[in-house]
Amino acid sequence: MEKIQGLEISQHHVSDRIVLITIKKETLEKLKKPFKRFDLTALEYKPFTRFTIANILNEITSNKLNILINKIIRDRNTGCFIIHPEVNKKKINSDFLLKLSTAVAHLIGIPNHDLMAGKYYARFHVKHEDNSDSYLRKAYVKN
Repeated sequence: MEKIQGLEISQHHVSDRIVLITIKKETLEKLKKPFKRFDLTALEYKPFTRFTIANILNEITSNKLNILINKIIRDRNTGCFIIHPEVNKKKINSDFLLKLSTAVAHLIGIPNHDLMAGKYYARFHVKHEDNSDSYLRKAYVKN
């Protein structure tokens, strides 16, 4: 795996096709001050702001993170990456993580606008359970 300062890059324990990118605490600390300049309203309404925070993230990683993640998603041997920030929950809040995920998304390319939410980013919580009786919602479960 490639070495990028401030990141730890490894294969995920579940599959060789998944690349785990851990953003170290010191890198997150470097991002806090520049990210703080932008509020979520600016992210939502000013496209240039989204590209600015993506550029900040890329510069902190020596302009290599965008190359790495684009290489991963275009390679049939990988195709997937998981970003894992070493988060101290007392120091880093959900707004910071939203800015981080927006920056990562914009390093890949210009994301689509979500018409239902009216946003260029999404907050969601995935709960892996379902109480319905539909086989369509439980396609991965053997009957």
